[in-house]
Amino acid sequence: MRMLETTLSLNDEATSSQVSLDVAYAKIQKLKAKNEKLKCDIFNHESRFEAQVRLLKDLNELRPQLEALLKRMSAWSPERRSWKGSLPRTRRKPIQRRAWHPGQS
Repeated sequence: MRMLETTLSLNDEATSSQVSLDVAYAKIQKLKAKNEKLKCDIFNHESRFEAQVRLLKDLNELRPQLEALLKRMSAWSPERRSWKGSLPRTRRKPIQRRAWHPGQS
């Protein structure tokens, strides 16, 4: 009888140990998943940061052109519907209309 009680108590301890191991394993798996998610978040943050740096470099390269465009836009007067100051005038070439003849491409 005493042997049976000892065996049952050992089985209970083994079962509780197995349960605690399972719980610990589940916690480890959750932590691993969380760690992977954090790694991905860090990688995405770094790539977003690199993209922002690239964008700033591109904008710095375009800065003179953007400033010239802004200066040109500020010369436009909507009231007069014309340009202030002397801006280069471009003339359009007249459209030449000719009849199509066989053999022409």
